[in-house]
Amino acid sequence: MGIDPVIHAELIYVLMLMGHGDELVICDVNHPAQTIARQTTYCKLVDVSVCGVARAAEAILSLFPLDTFVEAPVKRMKVVGDSEKQMPIFLTIQSVIDAAQGNR
Repeated sequence: MGIDPVIHAELIYVLMLMGHGDELVICDVNHPAQTIARQTTYCKLVDVSVCGVARAAEAILSLFPLDTFVEAPVKRMKVVGDSEKQMPIFLTIQSVIDAAQGNR
């Protein structure tokens, strides 16, 4: 099967550096990722803009299992002004997570 082509060498390196309890942000271009990345252990943004957020999550989860010992191994931002609102991408990402964990 091999490694998903979305996963390039720099991303593999960052995933290899990570351990239990470390966090990874997968976000779209509207997120202040560059600013946040400067405050991380790796100190820079890893760009996977060749695909969408769901496709990036699918590829990453094919190599990087979610921690099972924490209450919420996946978190998402809330819609500003309506924290209960569900955006279509929320369901899409949840289906990617379910598939990665074998919960299709």
